[in-house]
Amino acid sequence: MWPNLFGPGWPWMALAVLGLWVAMFVPLAVALCVAARRDAERESIALPELSVWHRYEEGDLTHAEFARLMAALRQKPYGRDFSLGRGVLTQEASRI
Repeated sequence: MWPNLFGPGWPWMALAVLGLWVAMFVPLAVALCVAARRDAERESIALPELSVWHRYEEGDLTHAEFARLMAALRQKPYGRDFSLGRGVLTQEASRI
């Protein structure tokens, strides 16, 4: 009785539906993950001060480490080289 409850071929139909769901939602999830990663990379490159502040807030840096990093970032204009057209970390700031 149970195998005939949903009609003939129902396991293949269920497998096809599952495959369609996977085909629709996996690319969407991958696209969202890639977009989130690019945003995070862009933010950490463009604003190193915010990255340092975030690490300090999370407890990854002590107060002395935070002060040293911020001082190194202040040596150049915001620790970035704007001659390249975007906020690329200078060599001094990237060594931190």
